[in-house]
Amino acid sequence: MRRTSGIAALCGVVALTVTACGGSSASDTLNNALSNASKAASVAASAASANAGGSAPANAGNVDCSGITKDDLAKFLVYTQVIAQAKTADSVAAIKAKQISDYTPTAMSAILAKLGVLAGHPATGFADPADSLAYFAKANDLLAAMIAADSPSQAQLDEYTAATGGTAAAIGKQLPINASIAQYCKI
Repeated sequence: MRRTSGIAALCGVVALTVTACGGSSASDTLNNALSNASKAASVAASAASANAGGSAPANAGNVDCSGITKDDLAKFLVYTQVIAQAKTADSVAAIKAKQISDYTPTAMSAILAKLGVLAGHPATGFADPADSLAYFAKANDLLAAMIAADSPSQAQLDEYTAATGGTAAAIGKQLPINASIAQYCKI
């Protein structure tokens, strides 16, 4: 288990999120993300030493991440970016046609189920990822309904936007999940 400050963990999460936006393949994204996460871990270790008086979350060390793969993490980062971009009928059509990525609601649901082990295990300085996991599950369900339609209605788009809060909110919801992954999972 690593003890990290909120700032150090945030640096690692931002590195992972920015890398995911680079537009490269999932494999390249993962390799870059893992490299950045390794650098962030060094910063986190230094910060943990500086914050030796801090405390680890109550559930520290009790997360079985064995069902989560590197491919799952790479796809999660990409798929959450896809969810963040589903704002118009045209963007939904591009997602449906797999012009943006290989995202499918079924694939995202499977990844979220695996990440469910993180619920109740907040990283130091971050909220419990359970709320973020529920947020992405709802967004995924709403996006699935829009993909299933011939063309999403304005009412569906409005409901989706209201539920997701837009791009910044979707990206922000990654933070508790990514921070918990960085703190608890050796992948």
